[in-house]
Amino acid sequence: MDQHGITTPIVIATQAMREAKNASDFVPEAEAIFRAKLDIIAGTREAELAFASVAHTFPDLAGSAYVVVDVGGGSTELIVTDGTRVVSAVSVPIGAVRLTERHIKSDPPSRGELDALDADITKHLAALELPHGVPLVATAGTATTIAAIDLALTTYDANRVTGHRMDRAKVDALADRLLGSTAAQRKDIVGLQPQRADVIAAGTAIYRSALARIDSPVMIACDRGIRWGVAYEQLAAGR
Repeated sequence: MDQHGITTPIVIATQAMREAKNASDFVPEAEAIFRAKLDIIAGTREAELAFASVAHTFPDLAGSAYVVVDVGGGSTELIVTDGTRVVSAVSVPIGAVRLTERHIKSDPPSRGELDALDADITKHLAALELPHGVPLVATAGTATTIAAIDLALTTYDANRVTGHRMDRAKVDALADRLLGSTAAQRKDIVGLQPQRADVIAAGTAIYRSALARIDSPVMIACDRGIRWGVAYEQLAAGR
């Protein structure tokens, strides 16, 4: 930021900071480093930013209903849109890291662990009002990793990832592959960043369940997440 002359950055924090018991200890020190206020945003705000990013990235979806699903480490945001506005936005406390820590104890996961993982995801998604048969736009690191694996990218390419489409059968097969592998085996998968090997399987399981819950025909990957939503807001405000 110093190299580019950024004097007043916009700094946001999400689920981890919403729940951290020692957030009040962290925030002042972080603000001193950034020389800016750190805004711990609500889950609904996080969802709105994800939608803003997707709407700008895929103008061809305007006017058609779809669901944006942003799987993070501690939470998952689901945004329902009719193609012109946000109809509903909700944050549920299931994420790639949280579910891995809660359910995955074996390497590879045991059948019982996988059943508990799926049951946890299903329980949280079942309570939501979601449309049927519409596209699912997937944002954030788990989604882009899924796309990178499907594209077999030896070097990550955001432009190739953004807009990449996968049908449910492909996502199901990839979830089975990841959940049936050891962490060491996952690290050798082309397109998978090694640091995601421990948690990618649980994150992929969330997308698989979301596709089934919506009965969606396709998952569309989007490299642009909530930080892009913030940027688009600033541009719209002329800042």
